[in-house]
Amino acid sequence: MSKIHVHAVGLFALLLLSVLAPIPTALAAEAPNQDIVVTSYTTTVLEQGKSGVAPVFTIKNNGTRAYQNVQVLWVAPLISGRNISVPLQRGRRNLIRLEPGEEVVYIASSSGFLATMPDQMKGLYESTYFIAFEGEDKKKFQTAKIRDKKFVEVIPFNADIASTGFTPVVMEQGKSKVAPQFKIKNSGKQIYKKVQILLSAPALPAKNVKLRLERTRPNLVTLNPGEELEYLANSAGSLTAAPDQPLGAYEVEYYIQFETEDGTRFRTPIVRIPAAVKIVPFNPDLVIAGHTLDALEQGKSKVAPLFKLKNNGKQAYRNVQVIYSAPGLPAKNVTLRFERAHRNLVQLDPGEELEYLATSPGYLAVNENQPLGAYESRYYLQFEDQAGAAYRTPEIVNKAFVQVVPFNGDVVASAYTTTVLEQGQAKIAPQFTIENKGKRKYKNVQILWTAPAQPAQNSKIRQERGSRHLILLDPGEKAEYLATSSGYLNAAKNQPLGTYETLYQLIFEDEEGATYKTPQVRIKSFVEVVKPGGAGAAKRETLTQPPSPGK
Repeated sequence: MSKIHVHAVGLFALLLLSVLAPIPTALAAEAPNQDIVVTSYTTTVLEQGKSGVAPVFTIKNNGTRAYQNVQVLWVAPLISGRNISVPLQRGRRNLIRLEPGEEVVYIASSSGFLATMPDQMKGLYESTYFIAFEGEDKKKFQTAKIRDKKFVEVIPFNADIASTGFTPVVMEQGKSKVAPQFKIKNSGKQIYKKVQILLSAPALPAKNVKLRLERTRPNLVTLNPGEELEYLANSAGSLTAAPDQPLGAYEVEYYIQFETEDGTRFRTPIVRIPAAVKIVPFNPDLVIAGHTLDALEQGKSKVAPLFKLKNNGKQAYRNVQVIYSAPGLPAKNVTLRFERAHRNLVQLDPGEELEYLATSPGYLAVNENQPLGAYESRYYLQFEDQAGAAYRTPEIVNKAFVQVVPFNGDVVASAYTTTVLEQGQAKIAPQFTIENKGKRKYKNVQILWTAPAQPAQNSKIRQERGSRHLILLDPGEKAEYLATSSGYLNAAKNQPLGTYETLYQLIFEDEEGATYKTPQVRIKSFVEVVKPGGAGAAKRETLTQPPSPGK
């Protein structure tokens, strides 16, 4: 008696739609060998929109020896005389071994999986197939080709899963994170899983304008027989309307995709909803009621613009923030840079008004040589309602957003004592006199300097790591300062004799936390290197402050 087994590969994988697959011709074969035969084949019945299905054959080894790498190969089914084919999806090769007299049920996935379109023409499709196999000595064989006029039958699409209702979407300009809501039902007698509705970007036909889809996680649900539920259609993405989105009614096209429990996939025909989404004027509940012009000294950073925000609406809004562009000086194409900061997200209750520090894009940071003048910026409000929908107001252009003024000259180095270094001497810190000429306190005051150099000989004095030296200066206070923040001075035993120059600058903070950095200043007699035992009296130098650019 024959033995009957089932040899199968996985029927569903992430599949790529392929071109029509011809019968493979690369098989090096002898004259047709009829030891392996198809004993039966039942027409594969496919609903429109069904995919992930492979034809099933019964095959038998009528020979007196075993064969390996047995597979049935077939071409894309075709309606005779109409040149209409069922497309193929890439499949996995199913290679089996057949002993003499053995008969098996074989899933023919080597040529691919069958995939019908939702509008696939109904009727009988023909195909040609043959069996390819090898002897144990690796010789290759293939049977004669067989033409089957009833290889596939395409019947009307699976209507078990359908939409039974849709709620039109009303969206303000600048609103996002919105998904259309459908009602879907399983009218069939089996369970369907991975049910989802996929929709196109809604379009305004008269103007050829589309709403953008924002990426989200697919919403996959399971429907039992007779079950009906509310479904948020975000599988293709959530809807996002630009702040200047044209008003009007937008149409949508959608289809439903689902699977049986064995992994067979279905896709319904596309359905069009003429007025699925309506765009109305942007949400005016939150407004920017005021902005304080920031005057920034050159070299100042860690500054955030201050706005006044108000909720004129009747509901609370969360995650409220003002986002602005890097301020620019249009005539000179110069922008202020951003310094990283934490986002400032606030909540506004109905009628509430508050002061808001706009740190979400970052702190403003002005270089020491930043061109003076008024810088413009563009800014907008971004916020969410309690249901999670996000809003973005149109951009506002402010041509006098920031005013850059000369650098802060309150804290200065008023004097410096030339450091005399003997050859081989190490761990010496330069000493300055620094002074607060302003009317407010400054903290974390320090002087940073570069490795002293002897330009004529291109020789530098090495810096040895030191501890940061930070001091506090009250208005009018003067202090002697050991400048160890940049390190200590180290002279080699063969350090060239002579005078070495450096560049230094002051860094300090005000009590609000803003940081200032002065321009670099050159000291030509910063260090004098002498022979061992040759140190004389140190030279005291009064330092002149450089004029700020633009003065």
